[in-house]
Amino acid sequence: MPTIETRGLTKSFGDVDAVLDLDLTVEEGEVFGFLGPNGAGKSTTINLLLDYIRPTSGRVEVFGMDAQRHPAKIRERVGVLPEGYGFDDPLTGREYLDWAIRTKDADDDPAELLDLVSLTDDAGRMATDYSKGMQQRLAFAMALIDDPDLLILDEPSTGLDPNGIRTMRETVADVAAEGTTVFFSSHHLNEVEAVCDRVGVLNEGELVAVDSRDGPRASRRRLPRAGARRAARSLRGPTPFPACPRAPRRGRNRPIHTPRPAGFPCLSMTDERS
Repeated sequence: MPTIETRGLTKSFGDVDAVLDLDLTVEEGEVFGFLGPNGAGKSTTINLLLDYIRPTSGRVEVFGMDAQRHPAKIRERVGVLPEGYGFDDPLTGREYLDWAIRTKDADDDPAELLDLVSLTDDAGRMATDYSKGMQQRLAFAMALIDDPDLLILDEPSTGLDPNGIRTMRETVADVAAEGTTVFFSSHHLNEVEAVCDRVGVLNEGELVAVDSRDGPRASRRRLPRAGARRAARSLRGPTPFPACPRAPRRGRNRPIHTPRPAGFPCLSMTDERS
């Protein structure tokens, strides 16, 4: 059974098609790269998968369940690293993790999670004072809570230096080797090529290509799944990583703003679609 399946998925805002007639299948345990320029509709697709916004037409199934009929059951099995978040509440890094663990009714050890993302020494600092890379690592730790069956990463390299990016790639490969499905959204071709089994290319809301790849994971023997978060080791690098400029859009499909996802009440999401 596929982890993600969409058929004829369309989301329009007025006369703008943010996502148009998307047919997509992501199999259990694979790393699927969702590649496209800023403004292509990647984040809108993620919002549709998690029922943060409703489609104009078409259907979405996650774990074989209708995303509109069973959003709560789906979300409890999903870990999300969103793009454009901000840690705005007066909470320390550890307090954010404590809150996220309680929200998911999980039994994770905050100290273990902090150690996995190399934030132990900064656990008592306000997250608002963290660098961009440190905030990214904290959000990654939150996404790994409760060993999700599906890990959704939206522009995961944001704020990470080259060493942090390399570690993130290794982590994604190891997490998938344990049986977790990974939906890896990025506008960096080298990122998705490094770890993904297949790559789908989205442009102006349309899936224009799907490529099966013989990447570095092709020869890996899949291991029994023993907890996704155990694979996340030593994510470092507070140095900001430059972002790509928004791609120009023409005609009916132009850049728009979409509603904020509601999955992280303590995280303020930007209103940009990417």
